[in-house]
Amino acid sequence: MSNPDDADLLTPVAEERYLGSLLFTASRTGLRDEALSALAPEDFADRGIGALWSLARQLAEERRRISARALREAAASNARGFVPGVLDRKIAQLEAVLEAPRHVESDVRTVWDCARRRRLVAVCDSIRQRAVAGDPGDAIRHAYDALAELEQGETSRPVRFDEMLDGLWHAIDNPEARPVYPTPWAELNRKLNGGLRGGRYYVVGARPGDGKSIMLHNLAFHHAQQGGSALVFSAEMGNIEVAGRMAASGARVELNELVTGDLAPHSRRTLVEWSEQHQQIPLVVDDRERITMGYIRSQCRRHKAVHGLDLVAIDYLQLVSSIESRTPRHEQVARISRECKLLARELDIVVVVASQLNREVARRGGSRPTMADLRESGGIEADADAVLLLARGQVDDGVGTTMPTDELHVYLDKNRQGATGQFTLRWEAYHGRLGN
Repeated sequence: MSNPDDADLLTPVAEERYLGSLLFTASRTGLRDEALSALAPEDFADRGIGALWSLARQLAEERRRISARALREAAASNARGFVPGVLDRKIAQLEAVLEAPRHVESDVRTVWDCARRRRLVAVCDSIRQRAVAGDPGDAIRHAYDALAELEQGETSRPVRFDEMLDGLWHAIDNPEARPVYPTPWAELNRKLNGGLRGGRYYVVGARPGDGKSIMLHNLAFHHAQQGGSALVFSAEMGNIEVAGRMAASGARVELNELVTGDLAPHSRRTLVEWSEQHQQIPLVVDDRERITMGYIRSQCRRHKAVHGLDLVAIDYLQLVSSIESRTPRHEQVARISRECKLLARELDIVVVVASQLNREVARRGGSRPTMADLRESGGIEADADAVLLLARGQVDDGVGTTMPTDELHVYLDKNRQGATGQFTLRWEAYHGRLGN
């Protein structure tokens, strides 16, 4: 930070005045305690002041009086990384500028704003280093992740109960302010009290080939067809394949005709008419193979700001990459799931995520899937507002084996806002759809 252009990122006057005023002025204990939680030690440009701030936090947690003497005693035993006497001199320096805390609000804003600028500069420096020395694609992904992580540092304030009640009554008296997005399936709508809602995280779990991608595509297309804005992240299929499935479902054209390109004359006419009617619906598909939650967050924020956004579908959870490559995979998946929940709340959007189920489901034979079968993490089950588990119907073929039927069993095993239960949809994979 020695570059003259970076002078505005260093705030020694505000830091010294702010810390000295709050730490050593007993009459402002409440303000001091609030400040200790508002700023982190790393928010200070001066490492010595940051270390003293950390020690003051420790004293506050232990319900000990914060004073110059208490800080000196704490520094004597906890001043790791500092030459002996450095923190003593820093405390004396703070005492020398001690004044009544008249500038607390402006000082905390100055310290906080400059800390954010320093973090942004550090992130930009790391992006530049990767762009110059590494793979451009990796550098771009790192940029998305790093900037999204930086933006995620914003926090919301606590809310008093009277304010919460005001908000509750506003929601009751103005239901249109909290829209409900119906799904294509009547029974699911009944169980979800009308449909999907913003701020909530829905998980669709199934074994490969049991309909989780079809369900996500049907949900996203239905939402966009009704005028809502939908964004699909498809790490498993390319956008042309996704478009083909949606077209087959909407136009009721055989999917195999679209795959082979061998369209019957009536199918071509139907598809042309359907395409003309639906080409402007607000639906976007991102088919990048390697995606991270940082990338997903940044795309969702940009899309919501520019186009509006109600629903995000991610196909599927286990294909989302983690920047924490050294941690166990189940911990990575748990972190990704948690970030899906946070994304729904932050942007007030519906987030629907497909998830693989463990192989144990197939090994158990005829038993239905449960939430314990969600692959690689119990964190998925904990984070989700609703969990739907899918399983194809099976029938005995008379020779000791089973074959699938045209039914798809849906088990709503978790529903924070309503009843759980089971219902059946019609399996119409040849049209890329699930029917009532």
